[in-house]
Amino acid sequence: MVFCQTKSQDDKIFAIATRQTCKIVVKVIDSNQNTATLFGCGIVLRGQYVATCYHVLEVLPNEKIVRIYALCMRSQAEHGPSNIIYDTIDVTRDFKLKPGQYDFSKHLYDPHDLTSDFMVFKLKKKIKPVEYQLAKEIPTYLSDTYALGNVLAGKFDTKLAPTKLLYLYHSPINEYQTADYLTFGGSADMGFSGAPLYNSAGKLLGIIQGGNDDFPGDVVSELRSGDLAAHTTADKIVQLYSQHLRIGIAIDIHYVVDRYLKGYMK
Repeated sequence: MVFCQTKSQDDKIFAIATRQTCKIVVKVIDSNQNTATLFGCGIVLRGQYVATCYHVLEVLPNEKIVRIYALCMRSQAEHGPSNIIYDTIDVTRDFKLKPGQYDFSKHLYDPHDLTSDFMVFKLKKKIKPVEYQLAKEIPTYLSDTYALGNVLAGKFDTKLAPTKLLYLYHSPINEYQTADYLTFGGSADMGFSGAPLYNSAGKLLGIIQGGNDDFPGDVVSELRSGDLAAHTTADKIVQLYSQHLRIGIAIDIHYVVDRYLKGYMK
């Protein structure tokens, strides 16, 4: 599949994504004093909070988290990848709630329920807030989508990753799910979890939760059993699935805002 985009599109969306996306770094230590580093992405809210996937915090029973911090990108990123400057800011899960904010200290994460795979931290140092535009229109099959790259071989590789929306469906993964999901083919590498997904106008479509290696259960079976959009058929989806090394899934941004982010974005 060929991804087509103009340089001006690329620059515009790159500038938006670098202002809104941050990198999440989780440092852990095990019972033998061995250390490890986990990576993810996040979206910065009002210059005070970072939203990401809960599973970014998953550690083994003999491991404990010793530090979580965000790498927030400054506006120099608008001038190209070579000018990106990261501010390292520690984050905390322990903060005083404001009226209307979801209490993540009581949040229950179920690895088999993707709608629960969400978390908000507070930055220990406030940064300049940025504005967001949520996509109002439902994206169509094979629409262009974009996200900011993250970790390759342990090194940050910040580049705009073009993808193609494969389908929008009402997820049947378990009986409790009510969220719409965007499934896209193209770039969805390790460390993308928590990254915002954009349309060709730079408006937010959703939050990336994982790639095909991360799906619970059998992906192809889910594709065949899902309530697929009228744009395509299950067999066509399976064909597209087989053509891509990676397929990603993102939860619809409106579901996330309605369920979790009231009070965090305004």
